[in-house]
Amino acid sequence: MIEMASVTPEDVQREIIITLPEVIDDRGSDEVVQQLQQLMQTEPKMTVPILDAFANLDMTPAQLAEVQEEVMAALASYTADVLPVAIRFLLQGAAPKATLLLVQQLRDELDFDSIGGGDPDEVGGGGGGDKADETLTLEAIRASMRFQKS
Repeated sequence: MIEMASVTPEDVQREIIITLPEVIDDRGSDEVVQQLQQLMQTEPKMTVPILDAFANLDMTPAQLAEVQEEVMAALASYTADVLPVAIRFLLQGAAPKATLLLVQQLRDELDFDSIGGGDPDEVGGGGGGDKADETLTLEAIRASMRFQKS
């Protein structure tokens, strides 16, 4: 099914990726996880649906840790629209005891000035004008932390 996605328009690719967890059985999830990891590296514009699929796949703890490491390594390169999804994926997949360490790593990795898009003196830059990206990211962290408490 993933092979089909490579020859379809982008919106169809997104739909195929999002529905993968619903249509594959648990035995086939190992191969799907590997293919989605490769796709996330080669097609960064598919990161959001891939992370959504990862969140709904039944992964082994080793697979989850590997995917989380990849996401954490790429965190600084994500755009403002991908960042809240990546943070939510990381926090919701983290073991409760590892959450504090993960939040500290996120604090060390995230630079909201660069997320906002640039020079604080420019109109619409990262300075004080547009805080929507920062707000979305912080909201994703807050929602994920609340999700873990329940």
